[in-house]
Amino acid sequence: YLLTTAPKPKVIINKFIEQNLQYPKKARNENQQGKVRVEFIVEKDGSIKEVYVQASSGYRLLDEAAVNVVKQLSEMFEPGIVHGINVRTKFVQLITFKLDKDKKKK
Repeated sequence: YLLTTAPKPKVIINKFIEQNLQYPKKARNENQQGKVRVEFIVEKDGSIKEVYVQASSGYRLLDEAAVNVVKQLSEMFEPGIVHGINVRTKFVQLITFKLDKDKKKK
């Protein structure tokens, strides 16, 4: 089938994540870094449901922070449309936690 709508451009979504991602203080203090792949469903009404970690960073705190920021993305998505009908759509978002050299010491 052909999905006729899509989320806002990836640049906008990534900027939202960058501005709203909360790097856990304990994770920062313990120099935890990594990538989290989060899968979620955009429902027929555009809301986000079934958010879960598809691939872990190896750190529970980072995984939880990634899930939390994805849950805030609802206004970034419109429901998928196939043949004029709203449909549930699966998305995957990669979120990277990387500390700057200066921030590692703080």
